Amino acid sequence: MSYEFCTLFDAGYLPRGLALYRSLVDTGADFHLRVFCMDDATYDLLSRMDLPRVTLIRLADLETFDSELLAVKPSRTPVEYFWTATPVVCLYCLEREPELAEITYLDADVMFFADPRPVFDELGSASVLIVPHRYAPAYANDVATSGIYNVQFMTFRRTTDGLEALRWWRERCLEWCYARVEDGKMGDQKYLDDWPERFRGVHVLEHPGGGLAPWNVSRYTLQLRGDAVLVDGQPLIFYHYHSLTLYGGLEALARKRVLPPPYRSSGDGLVWTSGYPISAAERRLVWDPYVRRLGRAVADVRSLDPSFDRGFVERRPVEVVRDAASSALGRARGIARRLHGASRSPGESWRSRSVARQMAKLAEQQLQAPETVAPFSAFLQAIEALLADHPLPQPARFLDFGCGIGQYSELLERRFPGRFDYTGCDYAEEMIAEARARWPGRRFVVNDVFDNKLDLDSFDVVCASSLVDVVADYETALNVLLGAGAPYVLLHRQRIAEGASSVDVGPGYRGQQTYRVRLDFADLERLAAAHGRKIERQFDVEGEIRSFLLVRRALT
Repeated sequence: MSYEFCTLFDAGYLPRGLALYRSLVDTGADFHLRVFCMDDATYDLLSRMDLPRVTLIRLADLETFDSELLAVKPSRTPVEYFWTATPVVCLYCLEREPELAEITYLDADVMFFADPRPVFDELGSASVLIVPHRYAPAYANDVATSGIYNVQFMTFRRTTDGLEALRWWRERCLEWCYARVEDGKMGDQKYLDDWPERFRGVHVLEHPGGGLAPWNVSRYTLQLRGDAVLVDGQPLIFYHYHSLTLYGGLEALARKRVLPPPYRSSGDGLVWTSGYPISAAERRLVWDPYVRRLGRAVADVRSLDPSFDRGFVERRPVEVVRDAASSALGRARGIARRLHGASRSPGESWRSRSVARQMAKLAEQQLQAPETVAPFSAFLQAIEALLADHPLPQPARFLDFGCGIGQYSELLERRFPGRFDYTGCDYAEEMIAEARARWPGRRFVVNDVFDNKLDLDSFDVVCASSLVDVVADYETALNVLLGAGAPYVLLHRQRIAEGASSVDVGPGYRGQQTYRVRLDFADLERLAAAHGRKIERQFDVEGEIRSFLLVRRALT
């Protein structure tokens, strides 16, 4: 049986696409892979590799084929444009190659462990194949944002039913395809939720070895039998390496075997993290083989272009070591406080595992429908205004000062995937511990606004959400934030007084008393001016609470 595949990626995913291709070769399957190169660098590098059984298609050719795709390009981020293009590449293959009976789309960050024949045998005479997420209980709520099915592996046959579903999907994605949840939509993926009812001939994959991924692997038992990886006793066919982040600059730490968590190295010099917990068996059987293959792919690309660094997040070793030391010190301090049973002032009340857990539970509920949560909506509105009005680098370095359990990192990644290089910091070790547990692939550090150890000049955006609102010495906190070298400061969720600024004590989470600062608008303007800043935009949150975007005054 010969398989007809297509995929799309730019240079940021080029090593992953190369790993996908080579995994197919190693299965011994007969296949042909069409690669839609979403930038010139990808086309040029792959052309020089001259890979057998691969056809390269330029982005310009795809956009010539579908002028409506090109027309929506200005309204989409790069990631959103790739999502919009997914049904178009499938249609391109079927229309440009009339001899094709079917086409199967593959996400570039998939690796095959075995011949996919069981998947196609299960498809039988159906016209469309879709793969369910099969969420583990810990991620069951993700269905609200990520949908029932995953786009990772989709087959469309040249039948009336297959073409009807594919063309409908293309039309919907051209109409709306954004990295946010809106009216039951999210990207290209939630359109699939009702396909078994909407269209005839749709088959939902049942084989557990197809579509194994970080969000469902904990449901299954992994084992090695001979050379085969088994999932509940059946062959693992392909795994989706969602949430993998690759890092540059940390190779020396990897070689010395002194990488602190959450960083990992699996040989070939690559340093990586995953946004999900990984069991020892999963790492050994699934992740390490993939990262080693990625390392070889990176080396091959760099043999053609020694400067290649696309798709890597740069980290300085001194930052990583300092963060690890800070985390260890924070844990020691927390233990000491618990042993001594220290009473908490309102300013210390955030150093509480109970408060952190309450905040996490509330955030989990709110993230199911973030557009209905006033603080989230105002935050996203402010970030969209910032991106629209100012030329931020790609990615822009974003510091979330007083990050709590890190919920704003999730908002940024959902709405603006890949647009920001995020760092969250909080003085409460309990908050940082909760944040790291929830999003282990993201950077969270212990840092106090009154004893700041971070280089605030190195960030493009400094955001403080409800930070100044809960500290008695609000003026010192504002001086630290507004005095940062970062060009943009977002003061998010600040109570504004009718008259003079004031500090009170009031209830927070259950069992908590905290400071409540009401800030005189004139005081904010005065402090901003003292640091050469002005309030460029204001955003209503709810009631007396507002958000402010402060920028540096132009020098004349």
